[in-house]
Amino acid sequence: MTGTMKTYHPVSTYRLQFNGDFTLKDSERILGYLHKLGIRTIYASPLFRAVRGSTHGYDVTDPLSLNPEIGTEREFEKLTEKVRRMRMGWLQDIVPNHMAYSTENPWIRDVLVHGKESEYHKVFDIVSEHPDSEMREKLMLPFFGKSLEGLIRDGELKLKFGKQGFDLVYYEQEYPVSRRAYSHILEACGIADRLSGPDGLEEISGEFALDPEFARHMEQCTETINRDPDRMGSLTDRLCYLPAHWKETEKRINYRRFFTINGLICVNSHLAEVFDRTHGLIRSWVEKGVVDGLRIDHVDGLYDPSGYLDQLREMCGGQTYIVAEKILEKEETIPGSWPVQGTTGYDFLASVNQLLTNISNGSFFYDYYGEWTGKKEDPEQVFLEKKSFILLNRLGGELELLTHQCLSAVAPAESAGTPPHTKVEHEEMRKAVAAFMIHFPV
Repeated sequence: MTGTMKTYHPVSTYRLQFNGDFTLKDSERILGYLHKLGIRTIYASPLFRAVRGSTHGYDVTDPLSLNPEIGTEREFEKLTEKVRRMRMGWLQDIVPNHMAYSTENPWIRDVLVHGKESEYHKVFDIVSEHPDSEMREKLMLPFFGKSLEGLIRDGELKLKFGKQGFDLVYYEQEYPVSRRAYSHILEACGIADRLSGPDGLEEISGEFALDPEFARHMEQCTETINRDPDRMGSLTDRLCYLPAHWKETEKRINYRRFFTINGLICVNSHLAEVFDRTHGLIRSWVEKGVVDGLRIDHVDGLYDPSGYLDQLREMCGGQTYIVAEKILEKEETIPGSWPVQGTTGYDFLASVNQLLTNISNGSFFYDYYGEWTGKKEDPEQVFLEKKSFILLNRLGGELELLTHQCLSAVAPAESAGTPPHTKVEHEEMRKAVAAFMIHFPV
């Protein structure tokens, strides 16, 4: 750890869940009451800009700004100043593992527009070495109710032109058309040459807004594409992303996500440049003394938990209290090298819950459950069956990627004919990887 100041330690905490229905102003009004209760540390939910209407704040769209639905920078300053005057501390929940996979996220929007050329592409954990060539070139966009072929066949994708350029509309959702597809569209409109200059798109957008006749011409062009499945297919071929059925991730995927939630894409927070880019606001809060401690959401989801925590401790110094949200199995402990004060306490809560549990009555409940359901099941076997179901039926895309990586790892020995290696078939490797993961104790 760095720094020589004494580390902050919360004594009694109170969780405040900020959203549009409970704002910074609302929390300021109850601060005195909490202080009288004996609360000495405010434990705040994520405060960063999130998807509109978010009730929890874990679907971050911009880690560098405060969520306007909960208040302003000045209101936050006023609240934390009052916290200081009352000699209370502030423990901030942060979300380094993932962000919202949404067009409300400007970084995601830029990736959809520019693909691998986007400066934000490396922010997200996108699989570049995918066994499927299509998935190596296009980021999967699994938010549709049909396959891409079905969407085109049934005319459910609609092209439109507006102030920000071309969008693909799917009911209430709008996705920006990738810039490399513009020339294809404008050729159909007879104005492909207009895009050649550096300000071509801005000029077209300006003319669209000011010239009704030009606007009608553009609308006619987009309608021509919308009515022609072949032209729409040619357009989608040129996108930097692949519109897909939301259940397709059960078979293939090319980005890391939060568990099985397609709408939360993981971030490469272990990379120094990504860490710096995503932690600017947190850093300023720590440097100003606004935040006394940090709660790290879903630390096991990170690509490199140890590397991330080392960077975070370096940024915060030794005085900042840091705990990681980690679910510990029985007899498991957090790595001693992690520069944290501990976990968020799920293991402690599990122990406390046992105070109200009489394990000698377990047989009674198992027997009652068996009579009620007509099943006589071994809990350990049920546990393995459920793990198997989730892995094979919900995380099949991730399992395929692991299988491919394992096959790639043994390929050099196979090609060299080094004994005792023999050719390992895909299905054999898949079953082996699945069995290992299902029976892995953690």
